[in-house]
Amino acid sequence: MLLEYYPNKQFDNKYYFDSNRTYDALDYLISKKINDYNYTFFGDGIEFKESLGVQGRTLKYWDIKILRRKSKLVEKIESGDLMKHYDFEKMEKLGVYKISQINCHKENVEEVFINLKSFLSEAIQLNGYVLIIKD
Repeated sequence: MLLEYYPNKQFDNKYYFDSNRTYDALDYLISKKINDYNYTFFGDGIEFKESLGVQGRTLKYWDIKILRRKSKLVEKIESGDLMKHYDFEKMEKLGVYKISQINCHKENVEEVFINLKSFLSEAIQLNGYVLIIKD
């Protein structure tokens, strides 16, 4: 994800990068925690129909309204509570992206979640927007 903002007409950007690609696992865990199995935290947003990511997916972004909604949701969740829903066999059966790789270091999922919460908070403080890239 990329946060871009223009204070004093200066361009700056900040990155939230998850090298373990746990976004699909986080989608699963968050949906389980909130009891909405169709919810995808990283899957919604405002589409850039004329722009595609490297793998051909339509790019999406979160404006301040979406950022506030997402931040409010994750702030209510403790990482330990989220991990109570971690079930490798179920996640593997459902095809959660990179789950075999993630399972080797599943403690990183908690750290990624904490970093995500911080990133969203910073994005809101900057009145920024976030570009979602899942390539």
